[in-house]
Amino acid sequence: MLRPMLLTLFAAGLTTPALALDTWMWGLGPRIGTQVLPGGYPNRLPRLADGDPDSGPRTDDGIVQMPHDLMLGGRGVYYIDRHHRIGFDGGTMIGLGMGQGRRGTTWDFLFTYDYAFQGKALDLMLGGGAGFGTTGFRGPDDQRLRVNTFPVRVQVSGMARDNTRAYELGVFAQYNTPSSTTYTLPSGDQPNVRGGIWFTTGLQISVFFGDFNPPTGTPGPVRRLPED
Repeated sequence: MLRPMLLTLFAAGLTTPALALDTWMWGLGPRIGTQVLPGGYPNRLPRLADGDPDSGPRTDDGIVQMPHDLMLGGRGVYYIDRHHRIGFDGGTMIGLGMGQGRRGTTWDFLFTYDYAFQGKALDLMLGGGAGFGTTGFRGPDDQRLRVNTFPVRVQVSGMARDNTRAYELGVFAQYNTPSSTTYTLPSGDQPNVRGGIWFTTGLQISVFFGDFNPPTGTPGPVRRLPED
């Protein structure tokens, strides 16, 4: 009984049209970008939860905003069909020009979705993503500020493609919702802090390598096995 059933399933798999297993389009590759507004990240640093509301991680305590940055990472995209695209975006944002002993780094990973308005070789995408991340700052006297976040992003982008490559330029707005914040003094004490505004806008350029030639054929009729 089992053997005929297995043979039937195997034969049905062989008779399934090949196009049913085809992907629409997909790609993987690196990306680079930077923040545009505001001029420093974050918009506002956290403050002490107890005591003076203006005290806590700030310039005179050695923790400063990122005035300049470089975003590096990788992306992957998979087209479900002509219009719907899912993917991932992960990487780091490195603070630049922060002065001796002062530095900051952000890591995040987002799951993304885009709606594509496809042309022959140039596509317009509207979408965004959500995920998780962490931001860390360190001052010259080893003060440390670490914030775990849940980033949420909206993005508009344009993509030029040929059969095996695609080049995408995107503009985004993102808010990194804090989930936990830890501020450590040089003495090792960790006073409670709260607040901070973690909104940013920027742009990024991505290069994808993969299959960007959408299928054009139509599957043929399914051949049925003869009935016993």
